[in-house]
Amino acid sequence: MKPANRTGLTTAAQLISDGIEYYTRNPAARRRDGVSLSDLSEAAKVRRKLLKQRAK
Repeated sequence: MKPANRTGLTTAAQLISDGIEYYTRNPAARRRDGVSLSDLSEAAKVRRKLLKQRAK
């Protein structure tokens, strides 16, 4: 069961990374969707926590 959980954490981290990259490159989409740069910073923190959990 643990490998599937680790795979889920990796997938979640990758999806967060993709979202961060998308909104970083598209300021118009960021404004349209109401995503601030501080939101992206918080998302990066969550991604790092997920990756740390995966490593355990």
